[in-house]
Amino acid sequence: MIRVPEIPEYIKNTPRDVSILFIGAPGIGKSTVIREFAEEEAKELNREFVDFHELSENELKKIFENPSKYYVYVDFRLTEVIPEDLIGIPRPIGDNYYVYVPPLWGKILSLREIYGLLFLDELTNVQRDDVISATYKIVLDRKVGFIKLSPNVRVIACGNDPSHSAIARPLPTPLAMRFEVVKVEPPSLEDWVKWMDKVYDDKWDKRVLAYLHYSRADFSPPISKTEALENFACPRSWTRLAIQIKNITNEKILIAKIYSNLDPSTAGKFRVFIEKYDKIPSWEDVCRNPKAVFMRLDEELRYLLTVFIANKISEECENNVYRFKEFSHIIEALTIKAEYLIVFFLSLSKKLKEQLIKAIYFERKDLLPEAVRKILAEKVAPIITSNYIVK
Repeated sequence: MIRVPEIPEYIKNTPRDVSILFIGAPGIGKSTVIREFAEEEAKELNREFVDFHELSENELKKIFENPSKYYVYVDFRLTEVIPEDLIGIPRPIGDNYYVYVPPLWGKILSLREIYGLLFLDELTNVQRDDVISATYKIVLDRKVGFIKLSPNVRVIACGNDPSHSAIARPLPTPLAMRFEVVKVEPPSLEDWVKWMDKVYDDKWDKRVLAYLHYSRADFSPPISKTEALENFACPRSWTRLAIQIKNITNEKILIAKIYSNLDPSTAGKFRVFIEKYDKIPSWEDVCRNPKAVFMRLDEELRYLLTVFIANKISEECENNVYRFKEFSHIIEALTIKAEYLIVFFLSLSKKLKEQLIKAIYFERKDLLPEAVRKILAEKVAPIITSNYIVK
């Protein structure tokens, strides 16, 4: 079993002609990571990445003229296709014969000099046997109808276990045996935070980060129901929520967003949590005696206060990282619990994180008190330096 962030490494260590089926819960990031892998592999091969479903007529012409320049990504949600999408359509030749005309995507992926990735999503949720049969041919024979895929094209599928989806079903043994079947666990909270910073920069609400550190069990809990009319907590729903509530000031809309993205139980807890943000002490009080302020707050408010402090220090130090030293007494107060320091550093603006990591590693170690640097080295650095350290 591997975690979602380990999917790219697994694919890299698999020959291109070996198909892979990743099985895991919905909403944990499998599809996203596979597309990101394809984009990264295209860069490594010095080829232009193109999404087949977004190609213009002019771009199609260029691919057929010079396939050696391109890496083509084709993505099918198999629950939404018919067999003809996968094998092509029969066309008559006179009155006595017919021939299968392959789909355009198959013709492109059959070009000898093309590189690419064919992604077959929701494979275990397919209810139509004729679609499963068409998938057989692609996976077993690496053929789309009667044309063979280029040896440079990967075939990767994703699916859910029946315990995760009411419509998921076991695959026929001959099909399953042609895949390397890999069970996938959700990313860790730290994995998710690094990915959020990488993809969304500072355009997401760090109160979500504070809550998930306060209540880690709600990040990716086991799915209790395979059918429901409400959403459920998972990395995908937390991502969507964190992005959308960043700048919402209308309380009614904010609450609606929370309940539309999470299950009622988790939504209720998260709503109560962020409503406490209005009870955070003033910045002046924090600056005067940060330790005393921290000690009189409950646990939820302490987590929220760390985000508030990170936002304030990001504003103050945005153009001068060396001003960080002015706030060392506040940061030192966070050492009462290493988790507070982790939330604080992860909540800093991306720009300040980059500058700070570079400064404390290579220029000015005195920017942080020794107690803070010790926790940073042991607990925080492994989480954030892979994204921000500049060597």
